[in-house]
Amino acid sequence: MSAPIDAKVRAQALDIHHSFAVSAPAGSGKTGLLSQRVLALLATCEAPEELLAITFTRKAAGEMRDRITAALWHAKTQPCPTSPHEATTWQLARNLLDRDAQLNWSLLESPNRLRIQTIDGLSRQIAKQLPFASGMGSLPEPSDQPEPLYRAAILALYEKLESQHPIADDLATLLLELDNRFDTFENLLLSLLKQRDQWLGLALAGQTSGAKDYLESSLKSIIISELEPIINVLSTHELSLCELARYAAENLQHDPKQALKPSPILQLAALKALPRGLGDAELPATVSQYQALLELLLTAGKDGGWRKRLDKTMGFPTERSPEVSKAFASAQKTRLAGLIGELSERPELLAQLQLLRTLPAPCYQPHQWRLLEALTRVLPHLVAELTLVFSREGCSDFIDTAQAALTALGQLDEPSELALRLDYQIRHILIDEFQDTSVPQRQLIEHLTAGWEPGDGRTLFIVGDGMQSCYGFRNAKVGIFLQARAHGIGDVPLTPLDLKVNFRSQQGVVDWVNTHFSAAFPARDDVTRGQVRYQPSVAARAALEEKAVQLNLLINETDQDGGNPNEAEAEAVVTLIQKLRQQAPDQTIALLARTRSHLRACLRRLDHAGLRYQAAEFDNLSDRMAVQDLMSLLRALLNPTDRISWLSLLRAPWCGLSNADLLALTQSEGPALPDGHPCLWAQMQSANAATGLSTEGGLALTRTVKVLQLTLAQRARKPLRDWLEGCWQALGGQHSLLEASDLANAQTFFDLLEAHTDGDGLRDWQAFEDAVSRLFAAPSSDADPRLQVMTIHKSKGLEFDQVIIPGLHRTPRADSRELLLWLDQIDHKGDQQVLMSPLSNYEDSDLYHFIQHEKNQRTRTEATRLFYVGATRAIRQLHLFASAKQKDGELMPPAKSSLLASIWQTAHPDAVRIPIGESGDATQNSLVGANKIRRISPEWQWQEPPCATPLATYRGKTTGPVTTENPLNRPDPQLFYEKDARVTGTLLHAEIQYLTESGRLPTADYLASSHPLLVTQLRANGVQHIEAAIAKIHRALEQIAKSETGPWLLNPSHKDSATELVLWESSPQGGKQWVIDRTFVADGVRWVIDYKGSEPSPQQSLDAFVSEQVNRYQMQLSTYSRLVRTLGPEPVRAALYFPLCDHFQPVDVA
Repeated sequence: MSAPIDAKVRAQALDIHHSFAVSAPAGSGKTGLLSQRVLALLATCEAPEELLAITFTRKAAGEMRDRITAALWHAKTQPCPTSPHEATTWQLARNLLDRDAQLNWSLLESPNRLRIQTIDGLSRQIAKQLPFASGMGSLPEPSDQPEPLYRAAILALYEKLESQHPIADDLATLLLELDNRFDTFENLLLSLLKQRDQWLGLALAGQTSGAKDYLESSLKSIIISELEPIINVLSTHELSLCELARYAAENLQHDPKQALKPSPILQLAALKALPRGLGDAELPATVSQYQALLELLLTAGKDGGWRKRLDKTMGFPTERSPEVSKAFASAQKTRLAGLIGELSERPELLAQLQLLRTLPAPCYQPHQWRLLEALTRVLPHLVAELTLVFSREGCSDFIDTAQAALTALGQLDEPSELALRLDYQIRHILIDEFQDTSVPQRQLIEHLTAGWEPGDGRTLFIVGDGMQSCYGFRNAKVGIFLQARAHGIGDVPLTPLDLKVNFRSQQGVVDWVNTHFSAAFPARDDVTRGQVRYQPSVAARAALEEKAVQLNLLINETDQDGGNPNEAEAEAVVTLIQKLRQQAPDQTIALLARTRSHLRACLRRLDHAGLRYQAAEFDNLSDRMAVQDLMSLLRALLNPTDRISWLSLLRAPWCGLSNADLLALTQSEGPALPDGHPCLWAQMQSANAATGLSTEGGLALTRTVKVLQLTLAQRARKPLRDWLEGCWQALGGQHSLLEASDLANAQTFFDLLEAHTDGDGLRDWQAFEDAVSRLFAAPSSDADPRLQVMTIHKSKGLEFDQVIIPGLHRTPRADSRELLLWLDQIDHKGDQQVLMSPLSNYEDSDLYHFIQHEKNQRTRTEATRLFYVGATRAIRQLHLFASAKQKDGELMPPAKSSLLASIWQTAHPDAVRIPIGESGDATQNSLVGANKIRRISPEWQWQEPPCATPLATYRGKTTGPVTTENPLNRPDPQLFYEKDARVTGTLLHAEIQYLTESGRLPTADYLASSHPLLVTQLRANGVQHIEAAIAKIHRALEQIAKSETGPWLLNPSHKDSATELVLWESSPQGGKQWVIDRTFVADGVRWVIDYKGSEPSPQQSLDAFVSEQVNRYQMQLSTYSRLVRTLGPEPVRAALYFPLCDHFQPVDVA
């Protein structure tokens, strides 16, 4: 295999004596490069803790740790591979193993010594080391759901409105601007609290005496920076432009309509030269005159294009008077049209002129400044209230933790003792996905490297891809990555390196992406606006015969009703998936979209077609029917007058009354509520409730009422969670579930309920409902892993044979208006520019609209980058779908905020056009009613569960008559011995699970340290012969450590590695839960391993013992194997492992 064209760059990146900023486009193998550098650096460290590798997600951190551990395992157990890249990794790992042995690190036994962590985890670790310096005291846990805390702070702020507090008048001013809509004000403040790390410093600066002058200076600087390049371009056409402007203005002066609505062009009547005054006095007039010139060049609107039609409304009539002939008028039109044609040849000028149209006045209007002053005084008080809430509740959020870490490190020029200690400990820092860094995160890195000196042997290594920066909603700024490559970070210079080779996609995909995205991306990098130019890749894989990329446009004529385009698109997508499945069943398929809502129609079609798919973190927990039924049950039990919830309870599958039965029940007699309706719970309990009900409905109602009566009688006698869960079980809730994921969702619901419980009631209903709506439902347990459904954001870092992206024509939800908008950017000279504008209902909010326009432009460029991320997930083929309108055979361009807009000009000529027929609506109608009502059998009865586990073995069978003929009720002389064996086996399983998940082997030190804990656990479980049990556990672990099979079984770097894996098997009787000791994929085989803590008796041969065990457990392993076949396409093999005799026995499960 020949070396990639960027092999020298990759080798340079492994130079451990220099710091680098690597640009790594999609598919370029950046994670492998990072891992190699980690291996190379660790081999020079005195301790593994000297190296710090930072990622942005726990998943990425785990993957990097697994790569390092796997490399060490392979270097220890396998010969050097022949592939150059793998050989390099192997050799680096061998060097590290030598260092590991020399300094006794034991990285394979203790992989947690590798400092690979998320940036949030690092911030928390730093703040926790010096809690008082960080200002947080005893460090509270950051909450994943801080909104209730935010709302509590806002309510505390409201209390100052009716007081003599200094900000009371400011609050009144802001509320008046919002027409005293407290709910709107609360939501606006809530949004700001989520971003307070961005504006708090600006708000505090806004209180200073020179704040207005500073902000207006920034505003003027931005306006001038936008005007200067336009002045330079238009100056080349100055004479013609001024003459045409005067001509148009003179004509408009004779138009009587101008008296009603004067055109801005009128102010150009005396224009003899283009305005160039950029001083404080001249700037307003200069801006106004250039905006007037735009009326001659561009069509109306903020996104107006080049003018193609010139008429009298803009000062170019066909003829004006006998003195102005038709020929002269026509010549002037031709002259302006020619000028517009020349200007339109400049590709970037249109965007510059469109931005010029949005430029605000270069100073704050009195009303604007009054609102801004009020905001800058109110917002710091709001943050102070939030700090008090955090202190009172003993928790915080991630913003608070990040700020605490910065505080704990001190100032750059006055570092704290903690910063100095970290400076001594850390010699090498590596950061992945640096293009998604925020300002506070950059500041954290600057603090950690503040004491570094040139030539001291310390290195910084950042990897990123500006073309994949798509987390602006998390405050990521791609400009930070561009600046780091150009100027370094803090005082650490970085050498920029560029990877070029794409090892993922075939050449056809790479060529298509290069062609279309090179035109979609900006022409040059722009740190100020966060714009990144496109860098083409070179394919390492040869082109395939099949067409690499296809854009499918579902066409709808503008004058025809061609059906629902989204449904037609979904139908086409499902047809394609079925075709791909038939052609290549083993290939992976990804269905991606910009947002989850863009895939709803596709998911309905997939379900209707019986196609199983994996969709992790896709469906909201609150959208799952099992959770909705639980919410209705909870509401009904807590409020007997909640008629809607009671009706929902009766409709739920544990009762499942038909519409006719519900109508009959609601028409029966019962006491009336204040709203005039009868009390449904009273109607259900009345003697004639079953009158008019069907036979099945009557049985179901009787059973349901009996359970509910017992439940309500226990109110306030149990914790709310236990009370509700017991009722749900007794009603048959678990038995009515359709799949195992529903059980997981129900348990998540109960966990949330417990967390929001205060005594026997809920602390805050709204907070509980919000928490339920924010969590994701568990994925289906029988999903096909070869078909994945996710957002493009979630697909980042993944790859698939076939990638399908529908909904390219769809636009995101419009951003809601913010109470405060701001821009905080660095200009091309390196100076900070800050703009702030309050929300205003007045017409003087041009500054607010300008900032909003700037943010929208950045969102659009980020959307292009997001589209690039999705397109580059494809290995073999990329399939794109969108709906488009067509008029008279001409395609109409998509909305500018759609993903399709970025490639429209270059891609639509080659698109496949698919007319939308009536099939979309027809298929939609066929889906109606697909989800019919379901319910468990009316005769179903709840069976009391077995006795509690700790006492069950002593009680024997507790139902039915006690007779000596019943062997289950006889005393068992082997009872205590069996219990000892059972508990010992359970603890042995737990030890093996811990060792596997932690990547350790049971060394002598480990066995010694585990002894006290084992004593405690065995004693707590009533084991009589404790030392014998410990000896047995230790003997099994020692056999694992010295065997060849044991380390292979415990290796956590195997693909799909899992221990004690819980799987659910659905059945008409309600399903069953299975727990698999060990499973993983190795050498293309998915293994299912069952550990057994038994061994042959002294009188039994090993072969006889193994044969007996295989016969006993073969059916169980067959069940396990059948279940895990849903996890992947690999062939499945099963085995028993007996650690006490170190015997690995494959078992036939065919």
